[in-house]
Amino acid sequence: MNPKNPAILWDMDGTIVDSKDCHFHAWFDTLKKRGIDLTEEVFTSSFGRNNMISLPFYLGYQPEPEVFNEIAHEKESLFLEMVLEDSKLVPGVEPGWLPPRRTESSRLWHPPANLKLSTN
Repeated sequence: MNPKNPAILWDMDGTIVDSKDCHFHAWFDTLKKRGIDLTEEVFTSSFGRNNMISLPFYLGYQPEPEVFNEIAHEKESLFLEMVLEDSKLVPGVEPGWLPPRRTESSRLWHPPANLKLSTN
């Protein structure tokens, strides 16, 4: 990036980086600790919704705010760890469009240290 012409790239998940598997595994692991077996079918039926909608859907009830916050925080923390290692470029995205650190041997992409990730 040219410091004289900074840019912000806003990626709606699935546009540039495919992190669907990371979301699934973060939800799966987080809910499994609480005795809930999340299937890929149930996850896929709600994929793309935010945590405010997804978590009650997976639990089957609206949790108390402190329980909601605890579970959502745990899921998002786990997701951010996973996405740095396991996200893939969407087919058709050219590696040259993104900062370096993408591995050439696979579709995995590792963001450079100066790139910040955010999720909801």
